[in-house]
Amino acid sequence: MSFEPIVPAFEDCAYVIGMSSSNQYAPYLAVYLQSIIDHARKENYYDIVVFETDMSTENKKRIQALASAPNFSIRFYNLHNTFEENLYISASYFAKQCYYRLALGEVFKKYQKAVFTDIDLAAVSDIFELFKIDMQGKSIAACEEILWHADTRQGKRQHGFYIDDYLDKIGCSGVYYNTGVVVADIAKFNEKASFRKLLQIAQENKFINLEQDVLNKVFNNSFYTLPPCYNFEVINGVFEGNLACFKNYAAEVDKAKIYHYLAADKVWFFPKLPKGYVWWETARKTSYYEEIWANYLNFYSWNFIPNYLKYLKYHCFSKVVFGKMKKRYLRKADTYLRRIK
Repeated sequence: MSFEPIVPAFEDCAYVIGMSSSNQYAPYLAVYLQSIIDHARKENYYDIVVFETDMSTENKKRIQALASAPNFSIRFYNLHNTFEENLYISASYFAKQCYYRLALGEVFKKYQKAVFTDIDLAAVSDIFELFKIDMQGKSIAACEEILWHADTRQGKRQHGFYIDDYLDKIGCSGVYYNTGVVVADIAKFNEKASFRKLLQIAQENKFINLEQDVLNKVFNNSFYTLPPCYNFEVINGVFEGNLACFKNYAAEVDKAKIYHYLAADKVWFFPKLPKGYVWWETARKTSYYEEIWANYLNFYSWNFIPNYLKYLKYHCFSKVVFGKMKKRYLRKADTYLRRIK
Protein backbone atom coordinates (compact mmCIF):
# COMPACT_ATOMS: atom_id res chain seq x y z
CA MET A 1 0.00 0.00 0.00
CA SER A 2 1.31 3.42 -0.93
CA PHE A 3 -0.09 6.92 -1.31
CA GLU A 4 0.33 9.53 -4.00
CA PRO A 5 2.48 12.30 -2.45
CA ILE A 6 0.74 15.63 -2.20
CA VAL A 7 2.30 18.61 -3.98
CA PRO A 8 3.14 21.69 -1.85
CA ALA A 9 0.56 24.44 -2.13
CA PHE A 10 3.16 27.22 -2.13
CA GLU A 11 6.17 27.23 -4.45
CA ASP A 12 8.55 28.80 -1.92
CA CYS A 13 7.50 26.75 1.14
CA ALA A 14 8.62 23.18 1.77
CA TYR A 15 6.78 22.97 5.10
CA VAL A 16 3.36 21.41 5.75
CA ILE A 17 0.99 21.26 8.71
CA GLY A 18 -0.94 18.00 8.90
CA MET A 19 -3.71 16.62 11.09
CA SER A 20 -6.43 13.96 11.00
CA SER A 21 -10.17 14.29 11.44
CA SER A 22 -13.47 12.56 10.87
CA ASN A 23 -16.66 14.23 9.70
CA GLN A 24 -18.02 14.03 13.24
CA TYR A 25 -15.12 16.10 14.57
CA ALA A 26 -15.32 18.80 11.87
CA PRO A 27 -16.55 21.49 14.33
CA TYR A 28 -13.58 20.90 16.65
CA LEU A 29 -11.17 20.80 13.73
CA ALA A 30 -12.49 24.22 12.70
CA VAL A 31 -11.79 25.65 16.16
CA TYR A 32 -8.21 24.42 16.12
CA LEU A 33 -7.64 25.80 12.60
CA GLN A 34 -9.12 29.13 13.68
CA SER A 35 -6.61 29.28 16.54
CA ILE A 36 -3.76 28.75 14.04
CA ILE A 37 -5.14 31.50 11.81
CA ASP A 38 -5.52 33.91 14.74
CA HIS A 39 -1.80 33.71 15.54
CA ALA A 40 -0.36 33.44 12.03
CA ARG A 41 2.18 35.89 10.61
CA LYS A 42 1.89 37.44 7.16
CA GLU A 43 5.43 36.50 6.13
CA ASN A 44 4.85 32.75 6.64
CA TYR A 45 2.99 30.27 4.43
CA TYR A 46 0.53 27.85 6.04
CA ASP A 47 0.05 24.76 3.89
CA ILE A 48 -2.50 22.72 5.88
CA VAL A 49 -3.54 19.19 4.92
CA VAL A 50 -6.25 17.24 6.76
CA PHE A 51 -6.18 13.44 6.52
CA GLU A 52 -9.72 12.03 6.37
CA THR A 53 -11.95 9.35 4.89
CA ASP A 54 -15.51 10.56 5.45
CA MET A 55 -15.54 14.38 5.48
CA SER A 56 -18.68 15.75 3.83
CA THR A 57 -18.50 18.23 0.97
CA GLU A 58 -20.32 20.81 3.07
CA ASN A 59 -17.89 20.53 5.96
CA LYS A 60 -14.93 20.74 3.62
CA LYS A 61 -16.28 23.97 2.15
CA ARG A 62 -16.96 25.48 5.56
CA ILE A 63 -13.51 24.61 6.84
CA GLN A 64 -11.70 25.72 3.69
CA ALA A 65 -13.55 29.04 3.95
CA LEU A 66 -11.43 29.76 7.02
CA ALA A 67 -8.37 30.14 4.76
CA SER A 68 -9.23 33.57 3.38
CA ALA A 69 -5.68 35.00 3.56
CA PRO A 70 -3.39 34.49 0.52
CA ASN A 71 -0.73 32.77 2.67
CA PHE A 72 -3.17 30.05 3.79
CA SER A 73 -4.22 26.83 2.10
CA ILE A 74 -6.45 24.13 3.61
CA ARG A 75 -6.80 20.87 1.71
CA PHE A 76 -8.18 17.40 2.44
CA TYR A 77 -6.42 14.13 1.66
CA ASN A 78 -8.54 10.97 1.59
CA LEU A 79 -6.77 7.86 2.90
CA HIS A 80 -9.66 5.63 1.71
CA ASN A 81 -9.87 2.27 3.50
CA THR A 82 -6.20 1.79 4.39
CA PHE A 83 -6.82 1.95 8.13
CA GLU A 84 -10.04 -0.05 8.28
CA GLU A 85 -8.72 -3.45 9.38
CA ASN A 86 -6.77 -5.02 12.25
CA LEU A 87 -6.17 -1.82 14.19
CA TYR A 88 -6.72 -1.98 17.93
CA ILE A 89 -8.61 0.85 19.68
CA SER A 90 -7.88 0.75 23.41
CA ALA A 91 -10.35 3.35 24.75
CA SER A 92 -13.57 5.09 23.76
CA TYR A 93 -11.89 8.49 23.50
CA PHE A 94 -9.53 7.17 20.82
CA ALA A 95 -10.48 6.64 17.17
CA LYS A 96 -8.95 5.04 14.08
CA GLN A 97 -8.08 8.55 12.85
CA CYS A 98 -5.22 8.54 15.38
CA TYR A 99 -3.43 6.02 13.16
CA TYR A 100 -3.59 8.31 10.11
CA ARG A 101 -0.49 10.10 11.46
CA LEU A 102 1.57 7.05 10.43
CA ALA A 103 1.10 8.02 6.76
CA LEU A 104 2.76 11.43 7.11
CA GLY A 105 6.11 10.34 5.67
CA GLU A 106 4.50 8.77 2.60
CA VAL A 107 2.01 11.56 1.83
CA PHE A 108 4.44 14.42 2.53
CA LYS A 109 7.44 13.05 0.57
CA LYS A 110 7.71 16.27 -1.44
CA TYR A 111 8.18 18.42 1.67
CA GLN A 112 11.21 19.09 3.82
CA LYS A 113 9.46 19.18 7.19
CA ALA A 114 5.99 18.43 8.55
CA VAL A 115 4.27 19.43 11.74
CA PHE A 116 1.57 16.84 12.44
CA THR A 117 -0.87 17.33 15.31
CA ASP A 118 -4.04 16.19 16.99
CA ILE A 119 -7.05 18.51 16.67
CA ASP A 120 -8.06 18.82 20.35
CA LEU A 121 -5.70 21.77 20.54
CA ALA A 122 -5.69 25.54 20.73
CA ALA A 123 -2.68 27.45 19.44
CA VAL A 124 -1.89 30.68 21.31
CA SER A 125 1.24 31.52 19.32
CA ASP A 126 2.45 31.09 15.74
CA ILE A 127 2.62 27.35 15.00
CA PHE A 128 5.18 28.10 12.26
CA GLU A 129 7.79 28.49 15.05
CA LEU A 130 8.02 24.70 15.14
CA PHE A 131 9.59 24.57 11.69
CA LYS A 132 12.44 26.83 12.83
CA ILE A 133 13.53 24.58 15.72
CA ASP A 134 16.94 22.96 15.25
CA MET A 135 16.23 19.23 15.66
CA GLN A 136 19.96 18.48 15.83
CA GLY A 137 19.86 15.84 13.14
CA LYS A 138 16.93 13.91 14.63
CA SER A 139 14.19 12.59 12.39
CA ILE A 140 11.31 13.41 14.74
CA ALA A 141 10.61 15.83 17.60
CA ALA A 142 7.92 15.86 20.30
CA CYS A 143 7.29 16.80 23.93
CA GLU A 144 7.70 14.37 26.80
CA GLU A 145 4.47 12.78 28.02
CA ILE A 146 3.93 14.20 31.52
CA LEU A 147 1.55 11.40 32.57
CA TRP A 148 4.21 8.79 31.77
CA HIS A 149 7.17 10.77 33.07
CA ALA A 150 9.74 8.56 34.82
CA ASP A 151 8.78 10.09 38.19
CA THR A 152 5.05 9.48 37.72
CA ARG A 153 4.79 6.05 36.12
CA GLN A 154 6.52 4.01 38.84
CA GLY A 155 4.04 1.46 40.18
CA LYS A 156 1.27 2.90 38.01
CA ARG A 157 -1.05 0.61 36.04
CA GLN A 158 -3.01 1.28 32.88
CA HIS A 159 -5.15 -1.17 30.89
CA GLY A 160 -3.98 -3.99 33.16
CA PHE A 161 -0.25 -3.30 32.73
CA TYR A 162 2.30 -1.67 34.95
CA ILE A 163 3.48 1.14 32.71
CA ASP A 164 7.18 0.36 33.14
CA ASP A 165 6.54 -3.28 32.25
CA TYR A 166 4.45 -2.23 29.25
CA LEU A 167 7.18 0.07 27.93
CA ASP A 168 9.72 -2.72 28.30
CA LYS A 169 7.35 -5.04 26.43
CA ILE A 170 6.98 -2.72 23.44
CA GLY A 171 10.70 -1.95 23.40
CA CYS A 172 10.59 1.65 24.57
CA SER A 173 13.24 2.83 27.02
CA GLY A 174 14.12 6.29 28.26
CA VAL A 175 11.82 9.26 27.63
CA TYR A 176 8.27 8.51 26.47
CA TYR A 177 6.76 11.14 24.15
CA ASN A 178 3.29 12.51 23.50
CA THR A 179 2.78 12.70 19.74
CA GLY A 180 -0.13 15.13 19.83
CA VAL A 181 2.35 17.56 18.28
CA VAL A 182 5.27 16.17 16.27
CA VAL A 183 7.78 17.71 13.92
CA ALA A 184 9.22 15.38 11.28
CA ASP A 185 12.22 15.78 9.03
CA ILE A 186 10.58 13.92 6.14
CA ALA A 187 13.71 12.46 4.54
CA LYS A 188 15.09 11.23 7.85
CA PHE A 189 11.65 10.01 8.97
CA ASN A 190 11.25 7.86 5.85
CA GLU A 191 14.81 6.60 6.11
CA LYS A 192 14.06 5.34 9.61
CA ALA A 193 10.65 3.80 8.92
CA SER A 194 8.48 3.29 5.86
CA PHE A 195 4.72 3.62 6.05
CA ARG A 196 4.39 -0.12 5.36
CA LYS A 197 6.59 -0.89 8.37
CA LEU A 198 4.70 1.48 10.68
CA LEU A 199 1.32 0.11 9.62
CA GLN A 200 2.48 -3.49 10.06
CA ILE A 201 3.69 -2.78 13.60
CA ALA A 202 0.35 -1.13 14.39
CA GLN A 203 -1.63 -4.08 13.05
CA GLU A 204 0.43 -6.71 14.87
CA ASN A 205 0.15 -5.17 18.35
CA LYS A 206 -2.45 -3.97 20.81
CA PHE A 207 -0.99 -0.64 21.82
CA ILE A 208 -2.47 1.31 24.73
CA ASN A 209 -1.85 4.69 23.07
CA LEU A 210 -2.27 3.56 19.47
CA GLU A 211 0.03 5.31 16.98
CA GLN A 212 1.80 7.18 19.76
CA ASP A 213 3.19 3.87 20.99
CA VAL A 214 4.12 2.87 17.43
CA LEU A 215 6.22 6.03 17.02
CA ASN A 216 7.76 5.70 20.49
CA LYS A 217 8.71 2.12 19.69
CA VAL A 218 10.14 2.76 16.22
CA PHE A 219 11.92 6.02 17.07
CA ASN A 220 12.96 4.93 20.55
CA ASN A 221 15.78 7.12 21.90
CA SER A 222 15.99 9.05 18.61
CA PHE A 223 13.48 11.84 19.34
CA TYR A 224 14.44 15.47 19.73
CA THR A 225 12.73 16.72 22.89
CA LEU A 226 10.61 19.83 22.38
CA PRO A 227 9.93 22.23 25.26
CA PRO A 228 6.57 21.35 26.90
CA CYS A 229 5.10 24.71 25.87
CA TYR A 230 4.57 23.36 22.33
CA ASN A 231 2.20 20.62 23.51
CA PHE A 232 0.99 21.64 26.95
CA GLU A 233 -1.26 18.91 28.29
CA VAL A 234 -4.41 20.17 29.99
CA ILE A 235 -5.52 17.37 32.31
CA ASN A 236 -7.22 17.77 35.69
CA GLY A 237 -5.14 14.92 37.10
CA VAL A 238 -1.98 16.92 36.47
CA PHE A 239 -3.29 20.23 37.78
CA GLU A 240 -4.69 18.59 40.91
CA GLY A 241 -1.82 16.12 41.44
CA ASN A 242 0.45 16.21 44.45
CA LEU A 243 3.60 14.98 42.71
CA ALA A 244 6.35 17.59 42.40
CA CYS A 245 6.67 17.04 38.64
CA PHE A 246 2.92 17.70 38.20
CA LYS A 247 3.08 20.87 40.29
CA ASN A 248 6.10 22.14 38.40
CA TYR A 249 4.42 21.35 35.09
CA ALA A 250 1.12 23.04 35.99
CA ALA A 251 2.98 26.14 37.18
CA GLU A 252 4.14 26.72 33.58
CA VAL A 253 0.61 26.82 32.13
CA ASP A 254 0.77 30.50 31.18
CA LYS A 255 3.92 29.91 29.13
CA ALA A 256 2.22 27.47 26.78
CA LYS A 257 2.20 28.09 23.04
CA ILE A 258 -0.20 25.23 22.25
CA TYR A 259 -2.78 23.84 24.69
CA HIS A 260 -3.68 20.18 24.27
CA TYR A 261 -7.04 19.17 25.80
CA LEU A 262 -6.42 15.44 25.62
CA ALA A 263 -7.81 12.28 27.26
CA ALA A 264 -11.47 11.56 27.98
CA ASP A 265 -12.57 14.98 29.28
CA LYS A 266 -12.67 16.98 26.06
CA VAL A 267 -12.82 20.75 26.40
CA TRP A 268 -15.91 20.99 24.18
CA PHE A 269 -17.80 18.96 26.83
CA PHE A 270 -15.86 20.17 29.90
CA PRO A 271 -15.39 23.93 29.43
CA LYS A 272 -14.17 24.41 33.01
CA LEU A 273 -10.90 22.64 32.31
CA PRO A 274 -7.84 24.81 32.99
CA LYS A 275 -7.54 27.27 30.10
CA GLY A 276 -10.76 25.89 28.66
CA TYR A 277 -11.95 29.43 28.04
CA VAL A 278 -9.15 29.84 25.48
CA TRP A 279 -10.70 27.13 23.32
CA TRP A 280 -14.26 28.44 23.75
CA GLU A 281 -13.27 32.02 22.90
CA THR A 282 -11.90 30.69 19.62
CA ALA A 283 -14.97 28.53 19.01
CA ARG A 284 -17.17 31.66 19.00
CA LYS A 285 -15.35 32.88 15.88
CA THR A 286 -16.31 29.85 13.78
CA SER A 287 -19.49 29.04 11.89
CA TYR A 288 -19.79 25.91 14.05
CA TYR A 289 -20.31 27.68 17.36
CA GLU A 290 -24.05 26.97 17.59
CA GLU A 291 -23.49 23.30 16.73
CA ILE A 292 -20.74 23.03 19.34
CA TRP A 293 -23.04 24.58 21.93
CA ALA A 294 -25.88 22.21 20.99
CA ASN A 295 -23.54 19.21 21.26
CA TYR A 296 -22.44 20.40 24.69
CA LEU A 297 -26.03 20.76 25.94
CA ASN A 298 -26.92 17.31 24.61
CA PHE A 299 -23.87 15.76 26.28
CA TYR A 300 -24.57 17.56 29.56
CA SER A 301 -28.20 16.50 29.69
CA TRP A 302 -27.38 12.84 29.01
CA ASN A 303 -24.55 12.80 31.57
CA PHE A 304 -25.98 14.87 34.39
CA ILE A 305 -28.25 12.19 35.90
CA PRO A 306 -25.75 9.27 35.87
CA ASN A 307 -22.97 11.49 37.22
CA TYR A 308 -25.26 12.88 39.91
CA LEU A 309 -26.28 9.37 40.97
CA LYS A 310 -22.63 8.32 41.17
CA TYR A 311 -21.86 11.40 43.23
CA LEU A 312 -24.67 10.52 45.66
CA LYS A 313 -23.49 6.90 45.85
CA TYR A 314 -19.90 7.72 46.82
CA HIS A 315 -20.97 10.60 49.04
CA CYS A 316 -23.25 8.26 51.01
CA PHE A 317 -20.59 5.51 51.14
CA SER A 318 -18.11 7.99 52.59
CA LYS A 319 -20.42 8.51 55.57
CA VAL A 320 -20.24 4.87 56.72
CA VAL A 321 -16.53 4.04 56.25
CA PHE A 322 -13.29 5.35 57.71
CA GLY A 323 -9.61 5.83 56.93
CA LYS A 324 -8.28 5.22 53.40
CA MET A 325 -11.64 3.93 52.17
CA LYS A 326 -13.35 7.14 53.28
CA LYS A 327 -10.75 9.26 51.48
CA ARG A 328 -11.15 7.13 48.37
CA TYR A 329 -14.93 7.55 48.29
CA LEU A 330 -14.64 11.29 48.93
CA ARG A 331 -12.27 11.62 45.99
CA LYS A 332 -14.66 9.71 43.74
CA ALA A 333 -17.61 11.79 44.94
CA ASP A 334 -15.67 14.97 44.21
CA THR A 335 -14.81 13.74 40.72
CA TYR A 336 -18.47 13.25 39.79
CA LEU A 337 -19.54 16.46 41.52
CA ARG A 338 -17.14 18.45 39.34
CA ARG A 339 -18.67 16.90 36.24
CA ILE A 340 -22.14 18.22 37.03
CA LYS A 341 -21.23 21.67 38.29
